[in-house]
Parts: sequence; C-alpha cells; structure tokens
Amino acid sequence: MRLSLPEIPKTLRWDHNAHYHDFLLQRLPRHMDRALDVGCGDGRFARLVAERAAHVDAIDASADMIAAARAQPDAVNVAWLLGDVMQHELEPASYDAVTAIASLHHLPLAPALDRLSQLVRPGGVLAVLGLAREDSAAGYALAAAAVPANIAIGVWRNIRGTIGHAPPGMPVRDPDETYGHVRAAVRQQLPAADIRRHLFFRYSLVWHRPTASTPG
Repeated sequence: MRLSLPEIPKTLRWDHNAHYHDFLLQRLPRHMDRALDVGCGDGRFARLVAERAAHVDAIDASADMIAAARAQPDAVNVAWLLGDVMQHELEPASYDAVTAIASLHHLPLAPALDRLSQLVRPGGVLAVLGLAREDSAAGYALAAAAVPANIAIGVWRNIRGTIGHAPPGMPVRDPDETYGHVRAAVRQQLPAADIRRHLFFRYSLVWHRPTASTPG
C-alpha cells in the first residue's frame, strides 16, 4: 500500500534534502582529512563538507549533475567524480566521513550499505539522508501530519524568496523499499546505527565504524 498525499502547487515546493543539511553536518567531525559524498548532485552539500575536510571526493552517476557541479564556483579541495559508487575505484577504510543524501534508494540496499560502510575508516562516520515508502500506521500518520507544515514552509519561503528548489535535471525516482525494510536491513548489517524518521518525508541513518581497539 502506498500513501497518497495531496498534490502541492509547484510554487510551494521546496528542497527537503537541503532542509536537513545542517542535521547531517552536526553528525560529522569538525575536522577531517578525507570525506566522500555519494550522489553529490550539483555539489551543494559536498561544498559544505569541504569547509571541514582537507579533501572531498564527490561522486555521482549522472554526467549532467557532475557537469553542473563543475560549473559552480569550485572548492579547490573537491574532486568531482563521474561514476557508480558501487564500482568506482575507491580505497576501502579511507574516509573520515561518507555521506549520501537522497541517493541510497538509487542503489541496491544491502550491497550499498556494505559498500558505503566499508569505505569508512575506523572511528569515522556514515551519515545518510534517505527516502523510503511508509508501511505502518505511525509512518502514515507522520507523513499526513507533515503536509500542513510542508505547505506552510513553502508559503513562508515563497514570501521570503528562498523557496530553494532541488537542482534542475537531478535524477528522481520513488523508493522501492519501505521504511521497515530499510530499518531491518540496517539492523542486520549495521546494528549500532541510529536510524530514525524525520517529519518531511526523510529518514536518517548515522553509523560510526568502531576503532581498531573497540570490541566487535
């Protein structure tokens, strides 16, 4: 069963992913040697991460998105990589932080969780903002409750001229997995992860890779 929500006028739609940028940034180290942003799009979040990291690899499978990222005023410590993170040559256990915003549902879930977690160095963090279908009464209730707030924020942002649409041309697809499916996969593969729903149709996943001296 899929939840059907009221159609929001285009003029009131705003970027839910960008709304949670600060949330993810607060879960990253303040100083990093290397970071990886998966599904970087036009590079907005990667540039924020670059303010804390000596080097950022920002990867996206869309040539249009990488071209858009490269066309922006560039951060000298960001490498824009065109490719599939599941196959691209990246050094395991080499990143202080791996981030993925609205990109995990474009990948096979279990293999992607394994791949992204293996790229995190001991003591580092995996931070994901994801999309999933709702499959419970609590989830449906939260999504329905978000609709009036979603419209109100759209009106407020429209008045202020800060509507903040998602990057044009960004590949979009609906998630296949339900939130319950995602949660079960995370619990099986990354049992220490913190996974939680958020109001505006997103969930977060934050996992810290144990240091070599940490049992388990």
